[in-house]
Amino acid sequence: MDEFPVKMLSEIQPGDMPMFPKGEAPGAWPKGTRVRKSRDDPGDTHRVGDEAFVLSSVGPMDDMYLYFVIWDDMPLVPVGIRSDKLERL
Repeated sequence: MDEFPVKMLSEIQPGDMPMFPKGEAPGAWPKGTRVRKSRDDPGDTHRVGDEAFVLSSVGPMDDMYLYFVIWDDMPLVPVGIRSDKLERL
């Protein structure tokens, strides 16, 4: 897998160009799938129940995928999230 720059959501500044890998990992949910946050950890920006669209996926790694999503409340900021924190709608 090629490396790509990743920032924590709190590190994003106005004018930053969103970057994420394109494509769909074998066996992952396809682009456009509606998902909901199903589990959160302390410090997470989004909470259980927040909804998003899948943009792309990477993996699997350790039986998980890394999904890049657009949250409904942040439509211009692609965000990476592990599959164990999402459920399909």
